[in-house]
Amino acid sequence: MAKRHNAYNTTDPNILLNLKRQEADTLRDVLRSLNRSALSSEHIFKIARNALLAQCNVKKMTFIYKVEEQFHVGIRQQMPKITLEALQELPKSLEIRKITADSFPNLHGMGAEYVIPITYKHEVGAWFLVADFAETEAELENDLIYIETIGIVVATAIENRALITELVQQESIRRELEVAEKIQRQLLTTDFKAIKQAEIHAENVAHHHIGGDFYDVISRGEKGFFICIADVAGKGVGAALLMASIQASVRALILSEDNLKSLVFKLHKSIHGITLGEQFVTFFIAHVRVHDGQIDYINAGHNAPLLLRKGGIRELNTGTIPLGIMDLPYCEEGNLSYHPGDLLFLYTDGLVEQSDVSGNMLGIDAVTEHLRSVEDAPPREILASMNTFYRTWQGEAEQEDDITLMAVRL
Repeated sequence: MAKRHNAYNTTDPNILLNLKRQEADTLRDVLRSLNRSALSSEHIFKIARNALLAQCNVKKMTFIYKVEEQFHVGIRQQMPKITLEALQELPKSLEIRKITADSFPNLHGMGAEYVIPITYKHEVGAWFLVADFAETEAELENDLIYIETIGIVVATAIENRALITELVQQESIRRELEVAEKIQRQLLTTDFKAIKQAEIHAENVAHHHIGGDFYDVISRGEKGFFICIADVAGKGVGAALLMASIQASVRALILSEDNLKSLVFKLHKSIHGITLGEQFVTFFIAHVRVHDGQIDYINAGHNAPLLLRKGGIRELNTGTIPLGIMDLPYCEEGNLSYHPGDLLFLYTDGLVEQSDVSGNMLGIDAVTEHLRSVEDAPPREILASMNTFYRTWQGEAEQEDDITLMAVRL
């Protein structure tokens, strides 16, 4: 609406009341317009600019706000671009200041007459620069208050919009993680009925819903079956994506390769092609030859699986360095015999490196000692007992890494 000349230069209470009603109506309309979550920042600034033009006839204005130490200009009406030197002059206190050549030389050079600081994100983080608006002292005082009010409303709307955007993003991420977790659970099978020559149970507890640990058991019919376990360096979505790629590669290689060394070299080449040496994977694979009671295996930097039998424990640590970092300098293949009833226990480092509230790590010795106390139990009961054991040790401390456990009764 057009501004009345010297409108506030009156003592008539009815005129003043009507003017205040007009201001309230305009402000109400602004609030209604801004109270829409889908409104873009550009629309928020446009509504504010139009409100100041209509109610206060502000011909020159600039609205500046700061996000993470970066300045942004939301409104610029008939004013030049603000310079770095002018930005440095913006006051840090909530006090409307008249701009003079002495107090604010760079802001004055822009043609600004007043600077109105606004609270944004719990500090002075937004400013209105205005000029060429009020014609009388009475109007000036009233208009500055109105401009400050609009500034507060705009700053709040921008902040709320950012919060809504963040909440939407968080909800989107949460849903994506739920889907990713479900997919990963399907990749990490818990049904080993196809393996007739062994009793197997496996569990995975990811640190952040999804993780970089994986295990698999693949039958090769008369050739026996293959067991593998791996730990991708890192956590979260990136590690999970690499894990899925590795698992697919391992399955394809197992079904086409009979030579473990060749399989490991090809897997290493595939991983290095993806990570370019910036990420590594510890990996263990074993071929259980049921027809002659032998286990061929290669351990690529993984925590050594344990073979428990009456009278002792064997660590399966023959192999090479972790995959994906550099050309493999060597690769050895281990071999040992097994007997019916032997137990093979595989795990990732999240188990032995879990700390208690004092920062003490669980360690392999404690794991081995507990394992010996339950080695005659079925695999499912062994893992249930191990879970209880390490969680009791953990106490109130947070889980620090993905934890994968597998027990195989041969």
